[in-house]
Amino acid sequence: MDTRQGRDAVVEFRPDCPLCGSSPCVFHCRDECTEARTLRRIVEVGRPMVRGQYLYHAGSPFAALYTVRAGTVKTCAVTEDGEERVIGFSFPGDIVGLDAIGGSTYLTDACVLETASVGVIPFARLQPLLSEVPALQHRLLQAMSRQIAAEHEMRLALLKRTAEERFAVGLVSLSERFAGRGLSPTALRLAMSQAELGSYLGLAPETVSRLFRRFREQGWLDGTGRECELLDIGAIRAVARRQRRVPSGSSGDEALRAVGAGRSGGGS
Repeated sequence: MDTRQGRDAVVEFRPDCPLCGSSPCVFHCRDECTEARTLRRIVEVGRPMVRGQYLYHAGSPFAALYTVRAGTVKTCAVTEDGEERVIGFSFPGDIVGLDAIGGSTYLTDACVLETASVGVIPFARLQPLLSEVPALQHRLLQAMSRQIAAEHEMRLALLKRTAEERFAVGLVSLSERFAGRGLSPTALRLAMSQAELGSYLGLAPETVSRLFRRFREQGWLDGTGRECELLDIGAIRAVARRQRRVPSGSSGDEALRAVGAGRSGGGS
């Protein structure tokens, strides 16, 4: 078991949710709520997983949903020419595997990027509970809706953007997602490599490296990527919303509403 700390312990905080152990759980559970008590009966939490371990592979039979309790998980797909394309990153409180509901197989690979704690929700045991507790089904549908909306907004935020704007959108999104989990919005400790971040944003690794250097020279950030401090989040937001504006009325990550609507002005 990998017991390294420091850089590998990227996104961890005080566990609140009795279901997944995370403060901003997508189910928005409280300890006394019926849904949490019901789900707690079937959630399985095993040994910590280490970087490089997979929750599942694309094409494998759909069997369970996964709640991220600590650490970071990436979802990715392999193109026809064998290139890996990162679809998204899941942090504590997120549920992985929702896109497989309704099908018989997983649509992507899900890989752990650092030492992580993951809860397993066997779908065969979840299904009867959805009928037993209708509110639980409602929460699950809400979680699916939020995930779909956030992914859609991210794609819109990146559409027809320059490399610099895409990079800024990615930093703002990470900043806001971290802030929503009680972490610093400016001191980003990232589990993903520059190549993985670039794949997610549609940028080559060398382009990401060049943009980190450019933003450092501008005085907007400091660090090399894994340890990144945003010194002028206002300036980065200004770049992120330079052209396209994401509709502010839609649901999803606060990061994307901030990018599109510009509600946060030029400050921190």
